[in-house]
Amino acid sequence: MSEADERPRSPVPPWDGKALSAEFAARHDRAWTLGYESAHAPALAAKASWEGDFPSELIGMFLRNGPARHERGGQRYAHRWDGDGMIQRFILNPDGVSHLGRFVQTRKLLDEEAAGHMLYSGFGTPIDQEKPTLARIEASNPANINILRFNDEYLALWEAGQPYRVDPETLATAGRASWLEAGHPAPFSAHPKLAADGSLWNFGVDPLQDRLHLYGIGSDGTPLLQRDIIVEQIAPVHDFGMTEHFMVFLMPSVTISRSHLMAGASFAQSCHWSPQLGMRAIVVRKTDATTVEFHLPSGCLLHVANAWEEGERIYVDYLGCEDPSPLLAGWSVMAGKYRHIRGAAVTRATLDLVSGTATREALLDHDAEYPSVLPAEIAQPYRHVLCLERSKQRARDVPGFDRVALIDVKAATCRAFGFGDDWLVEEHVLVADEAAHAPRWAVGTALNLSDRVTVLSVFDTDDLASGPVAQARLPYALPLGLHGTFVRGGVA
Repeated sequence: MSEADERPRSPVPPWDGKALSAEFAARHDRAWTLGYESAHAPALAAKASWEGDFPSELIGMFLRNGPARHERGGQRYAHRWDGDGMIQRFILNPDGVSHLGRFVQTRKLLDEEAAGHMLYSGFGTPIDQEKPTLARIEASNPANINILRFNDEYLALWEAGQPYRVDPETLATAGRASWLEAGHPAPFSAHPKLAADGSLWNFGVDPLQDRLHLYGIGSDGTPLLQRDIIVEQIAPVHDFGMTEHFMVFLMPSVTISRSHLMAGASFAQSCHWSPQLGMRAIVVRKTDATTVEFHLPSGCLLHVANAWEEGERIYVDYLGCEDPSPLLAGWSVMAGKYRHIRGAAVTRATLDLVSGTATREALLDHDAEYPSVLPAEIAQPYRHVLCLERSKQRARDVPGFDRVALIDVKAATCRAFGFGDDWLVEEHVLVADEAAHAPRWAVGTALNLSDRVTVLSVFDTDDLASGPVAQARLPYALPLGLHGTFVRGGVA
């Protein structure tokens, strides 16, 4: 059967937003559904005092982005990654924590608020039946995955659209990034990398044309690389690795059906497990975008921890799993249902530029995600990565993670702190000891299901297993977010 004649066949059930909303509401007796409720107010603000000993040298600002409006017009999104993005800002100082949360005022949000109902398809929700184009995809941008500081701008990032600027003082939306070419929509991923010289490197996947867009942007906003290359049977790439000289793309064993997209399926419904292809590693030289391709056994991944070069070898540490099964949780939790499938483990791919061969090995036997390394160690040999882990004792019908873990990738050892059964733990980030240039603090949030509040924690990484040295409790619960960053010194 040819691509043109192929009929859409999706493993994801047809979307019925009203039925899904009713199904989720019927399961509110499950405490963990709190993490997937919407924030209905346009902004949230509160102050909280510290419990414990706040490190005075950690004065700064912790920011996180994530989907926070999961319903509109009586309908509920099919996937947890589809909701409108809300920036959460925590200002940390010895007196306590000041929190502000505000929705990114995207074109999608403004159009849908005016209409009173959903207008645009999401990652997993097929709403818009118009023929997909890059401009149409850009219009559906919820700016809901990550937030990054670059070139004195704070950028709310999505997967397939361009960044929105956010004012760090008010969290007001200030238009598109000033250094991207206006009027030319192109995908710009949510996981850019900052090099030691302050330059930013990123990519975007165009599934309509099998194109991989490449970006290199100097610290002053000057373009260093803006080019696209053809990648046959391009895979849905969420993150990448960067070394001193290369960008490295590990492509999961998944293909994207253009015929499904054109027939009105969502992006996720158009992705198909294709283990016969194996995994591909596409290495792109930064200076001229020339490529080398490597092949690995089949597998999947979302996030890359780090990548670096040693001689003629490239190493990429990532959170890998055998197949896409763990990703199906993004649908089930929206209905208030969950059954755990083992997730990812820290895995290392080794790419030999001389022999053209590639190998991989799992570094630890664990169930983990959301890797964080020190910004100064990106593209460098490193030792520590911070992850979230799921304990083996956690009930299979409760989603998410309950532990923060600091992994020594050289010794393949781990020290961790478990929050307990009644917690949903969000991504934590590493903050360096500025004098020693080594990990010193871990900062992040978690949802306390018993008290129905969000708690910000600070850990001393030298003694992480002993628990937080300080915590601040907000007077309310925030929807579970995705990725964020820590900026020393506060708003600037």
